[in-house]
Amino acid sequence: MNLLSTIEEKIRLNILKSYDILDTDPESDYDNITFLASRICNTPISTITFIDQDRQWFKSKVGFEHNESPREVSFCALAIQRTSRTVVIPNIKEDKEFNIMSVLNGFEKGGFYASVALRDPDGYDLGTLCVIDHTPREMTGDQLKSLEILADQVCKLLELRKKNVKLLEKNELLNLKYSELEHFANVVSHDIKSPLNNIISLVSLFEEYAEGKFNEEGREYLDCITASSYRLRDYVDGLLEYYRSDTVNVLHKEDISINEVLNKIICVLDPKREYHFILPATPVTIRSVKPAIEQILLNLISNAIKYNDKKPVVIEIKCEESENGIMISVKDNGIGIEKKDLDVIFSFFTTLKRKDRFGHYGTGIGLATVEKIVRKINGKINVNSIPNEGSEFTIILDI
Repeated sequence: MNLLSTIEEKIRLNILKSYDILDTDPESDYDNITFLASRICNTPISTITFIDQDRQWFKSKVGFEHNESPREVSFCALAIQRTSRTVVIPNIKEDKEFNIMSVLNGFEKGGFYASVALRDPDGYDLGTLCVIDHTPREMTGDQLKSLEILADQVCKLLELRKKNVKLLEKNELLNLKYSELEHFANVVSHDIKSPLNNIISLVSLFEEYAEGKFNEEGREYLDCITASSYRLRDYVDGLLEYYRSDTVNVLHKEDISINEVLNKIICVLDPKREYHFILPATPVTIRSVKPAIEQILLNLISNAIKYNDKKPVVIEIKCEESENGIMISVKDNGIGIEKKDLDVIFSFFTTLKRKDRFGHYGTGIGLATVEKIVRKINGKINVNSIPNEGSEFTIILDI
């Protein structure tokens, strides 16, 4: 074997290994093909064979029991060395190379062999789909065409297998990423939020202790420390929420009672029952990703409360399911959003530089998180708003 053919063979073997097919369990998709090949060509033997470095390995076979044999006695190893993808040997005793192999394989009286190479997209022959008989014979044109079609199906199965292997690898990487994000969230919660909450508590205690002992400038400094601490805490909470949204399992859908979810959220956001909520009159149950729906509604309702200067605060939530999908809307009577700002409100870290009803500035993370989660569960979010009259956020989800 010359240097060029040695290099080509190494490339071929590497490509074969990339399919992760060798030594795998039997699969019905492949077994169905060898069964059809044997029946169509009226041969007792049919195999899907892959040529490894020192052996031929049978992914599927009809007509014998063993799973592999040495490459040096392989008809199929001979076949893939030929220039034609399709090889037909009506009488192996009449072919010099196959005649030598026939004796080694117990075909002393001759026989029949036909194969179509299993060729990868780059033109490398990884093995064959073959049919074998113990007696010489001819193939009809229809039989030959059928064998080629079946070989193409094997190649498609191989490509599909490679894509699935890559998807599994990506899935493992995503799981690793999610684990790292969860670890990051735990570290941030402990190493940043804990001392930050201590600062807020200490400042509050200090204010009580030193009440009346500060001049106006000192009072402003303390207020600045308090406001900055709360703002930093909001940033940390927002970042954790944004990155935790990556761990939502979008494949796990379940039945969700929207009214139950809303009642739980309202208990958290409005414990004193200060605001007026209008919920769906008839309880609605949808099938979706529950953690995602809860996070979306929590953010939107929280914003509807915070960015509202009316008395009373009125928030209306609707949920309807139709043939086109699930529609969920959150409408408020708050301060509204200028038309020029509607295109940027979902951008990460983009704020409108306005204080909420509690005197705090937004972080620019909440709506970015909502948009990210909606997109992840294959939904769309729209907003309509009139300054000083209110806003309505609408989510459309595929059923």
